[in-house]
Amino acid sequence: AFGFIFSAEDEDGFQLVRRRGGRVPRPPPWKPQVYSGPETSVLRARLNSARKVMEGSDFYLELVDVLRKALGSQCVFREVVCYGIGHIGSSHQAQHQFALLLALREHCKPLCTWVFDPALCEEELVVIQELGCSIIAKNEVQ
Repeated sequence: AFGFIFSAEDEDGFQLVRRRGGRVPRPPPWKPQVYSGPETSVLRARLNSARKVMEGSDFYLELVDVLRKALGSQCVFREVVCYGIGHIGSSHQAQHQFALLLALREHCKPLCTWVFDPALCEEELVVIQELGCSIIAKNEVQ
């Protein structure tokens, strides 16, 4: 029941568009996603496999070299904190980012690796913890 009324062009050639009808409906409020990824054991295996591939990649080897040059021969961190990793159960980009985190953790041996993303569902949180990372329970930035 929405329609548009186009007015004549102005001197710049643009057209003013007015909406006919009522207000534009707002999108529903954000709700946490229902997990639709693989079984947690499959996801865990997929992430471990991605970590091994990452460790052999040119990108990772160059990154470790840069860290080694910047920090000296011992790349040691007390802790690593990762914010906004994404849905590791359904996003290939998030899986690769998490694989990089796991590879760096293996290389640098921090005392603790922390992860926070409010979008993560319960199954993803379980897998992250099973892979040796700790979960930040609430947004620390607020």
